[in-house]
Amino acid sequence: NFRKNDILDPYVVRAKNINTTLALAVNNKFFFPASDGPVVTFLPYTAATLSGSYTRTTNGIVPAGNYLNLTIKRGVTATVNGSNYGNIIIEDGAQVTFTSTNINLIQLQLIKANTSSISVVNFSNPTVVKVRDYVLISQRSRVNIGGPKVVFHLPASKTFEVTGSNSLVAVDVNSPDGTLLLSANNITMTGLFTVKEVKAPLASNVNWYATNYCITATLTRSATEAIEEVYAVTTEQPTDFTVQVMQNPTHTNFILNIKSDDITTPVFVRIMDLNGKVLLQQKTVAGSTISVGDAKWNKGMYVAEVMQANKRKTVKLLKL
Repeated sequence: NFRKNDILDPYVVRAKNINTTLALAVNNKFFFPASDGPVVTFLPYTAATLSGSYTRTTNGIVPAGNYLNLTIKRGVTATVNGSNYGNIIIEDGAQVTFTSTNINLIQLQLIKANTSSISVVNFSNPTVVKVRDYVLISQRSRVNIGGPKVVFHLPASKTFEVTGSNSLVAVDVNSPDGTLLLSANNITMTGLFTVKEVKAPLASNVNWYATNYCITATLTRSATEAIEEVYAVTTEQPTDFTVQVMQNPTHTNFILNIKSDDITTPVFVRIMDLNGKVLLQQKTVAGSTISVGDAKWNKGMYVAEVMQANKRKTVKLLKL
């Protein structure tokens, strides 16, 4: 199922049954199941001796220790250097950076109170995260945006859930017998998703993006309905793809000059504010110059995302 305002373009969906609601960007539909896609090795959680609890209430580094419970309090900026944890809770507005390249944990929760703050999780290095139970990401979260390759491994019957709206997640999820659950609106998912089920019963405005590979997953509408498989295929990258912004910063509108060696594949442009709200979506072609923004836009920073096939550029825009 694809709901109103979901975006899969410019990628492809292959499935026996494809259900769509009007006003969305899922145009490349092929009504037969996908049978290909990458094979990702599953890495199981490795148990370690865990004990004690630690709560970080001020900015700084979490002391070394295999904590059974680790909490980063609201609004705190923290660095986590360890590799083995039990339950990690990151409260709203916290900014947490993991430095280890191999992390084992029982569960990870980004929780949210009724605030407008943004929670951020970063990774300093390419990282493997092996989870025993589940991952829960709440609203207004930013997970590994602009970061290195990070892969979350979850065992059978476990769930990686994005339960909050206006969240951006840029990690791979590898759970061949598990579930990727989206239960909110305005979510952006970037990565390789190898799971048994992708469920989005209440979600709309979901944007799917591949990195330099593809998205592969099985979709189940309900326990009694048929299972379909989705495969988002990327195409050969253009050898040259640039986006130049003129009039930046500006009091009025921005001018985007898009160049590419590939002059046939469509180009998709999306403008977002720093909360992830999509303000503009537009389809164009390489070699074009387009104007975005107007006097109604508030002063501040915006992000322009320009894609052609699996080539992607992001640039910051400053409205004065």
